[in-house]
Amino acid sequence: MSLSFKPVAALWLSLLLLGCDKKKEPQPTPQPEVTSLTLASLTPAAGSNVSRASTITAQLNYSLADNETSSYGYRVAIQFVTANSTSTFATNPSTLDLKERKGTVTLQYPLSLVWDRTNPAPIRPITCYYYLQRVNASGSSVIAQTTAQKFTE
Repeated sequence: MSLSFKPVAALWLSLLLLGCDKKKEPQPTPQPEVTSLTLASLTPAAGSNVSRASTITAQLNYSLADNETSSYGYRVAIQFVTANSTSTFATNPSTLDLKERKGTVTLQYPLSLVWDRTNPAPIRPITCYYYLQRVNASGSSVIAQTTAQKFTE
């Protein structure tokens, strides 16, 4: 009687060793791509002393969500907080058009373009944001932004 069970036991042992009895663990659900803009590097660093002759250089990582669409494209922009602190502004050239849905760009901006402005005037200390913008027929809208970057004088 024990001889007839040996082939069954051997088959069961083989399946066990091959892992056929293991329960399949659920695979993690892929997370959808989100629209984001992050500051990879900033020169001079936030908090640094700047002057009219300074140029801010930012390296920015960006990503557009899979469901993000625009017939007009996307861009990254630098904007400075105004003295009344309720709006932002910049003078051209202050944007970079994006060619890919995900990547890294470098945006340079000479502070001489905003340093002596009076209408609108930049807030002191100089404070800026970087924006990821969706371009549309009437202009653009912000879809992601960095935290405020402040520089001393």
